[in-house]
Amino acid sequence: MFDAERLFSRDNVFQPDERFFYQLLTAVHYYHCNNNRFYEEYSDLRKGMKIPLLFADIFKENKLITGDESRVIAAINTYGRSTGVKGRVYLDDLTLKRRLAGNKRNSLEFLNFIPETPILDLCPFNCFQYPQERETRLLRAESIRISYNKIYHCWRMTEEGARLDQDMAFRLIEQHSKAKNPLIIYTRPEILSNIMDKISSLPLEQDSFIITTGGWSEELTRDGFEAVCREKLSINPRNLVDQYYFAENGQTFHSCEYKNFHIPVYSDVLSLSKETFQPLPPGEIGLLNFISPMNHSYPGISLIPGDEGMLGKDCPCRRPGKYFRIHRRLLNEEINRLRQKETDLFTAV
Repeated sequence: MFDAERLFSRDNVFQPDERFFYQLLTAVHYYHCNNNRFYEEYSDLRKGMKIPLLFADIFKENKLITGDESRVIAAINTYGRSTGVKGRVYLDDLTLKRRLAGNKRNSLEFLNFIPETPILDLCPFNCFQYPQERETRLLRAESIRISYNKIYHCWRMTEEGARLDQDMAFRLIEQHSKAKNPLIIYTRPEILSNIMDKISSLPLEQDSFIITTGGWSEELTRDGFEAVCREKLSINPRNLVDQYYFAENGQTFHSCEYKNFHIPVYSDVLSLSKETFQPLPPGEIGLLNFISPMNHSYPGISLIPGDEGMLGKDCPCRRPGKYFRIHRRLLNEEINRLRQKETDLFTAV
């Protein structure tokens, strides 16, 4: 029922196979209905929807595991951006393998870096073995790691949580800069900004990449950050890549030099009307809906994280398929109103 090999064997990871994708999605939907009481009841209430929308905050309010909990091997903390409350998603072996395999293939085709390029990981990510609650090295940086990339985790665990090891990061950047070897710096933007002055005397080799994990603000904009990287680190503008990701979905979306996030075959993204929750045409700003049949251990197959954006196609970077752009993050009260509107609209008798 869950054979996704047809997606993984596509010649181009950005050329969708929509018919098979939605057949697989429907099969996974019914699996969740039959093996997750919460999702079954949630779906039954929404008679007007073939596959119901779940706002990501639901995973902060409920422990949602589909099937046998003894098969869960990892738990990933969610960020809690909209409510401040962290939640968790629970991964079994199949969900984890497909998540990593899809993200690695996506990264390999999109980034096209030299395979042996080492990765400098400045982005701690809370993931725990389950149910032992022991911190594990299943990190977001793994999504861009091919089997022969060496990865340096430049952070350490303390009683207060993960902390960046600035001395280690500086030492490794200095080493690769002097040897004129390329390096992939994987970081949250505020982390690299905090050490920018210290490393600004160390230009990166031309095949180096800086990959950021979102989290922009009025104080730290993407345009401003990238301008500083070009000026101080001599980075090739095409090698400044931002990622869009949220734990409940698990798929990674990379942005090209035109700031468009490209959608791999393992996912689909819709822009929905905030009045009717129906799909909008390309170019119209709506509520972004992230769809993936890759999550079997929890019902994260059609999700609303709370971002506004729009869809497009025929990107100037010449990658096939659709892309999306982020317009803004909705405020907490806006998300709450939309959740209530969705409930009223689709559960009305």
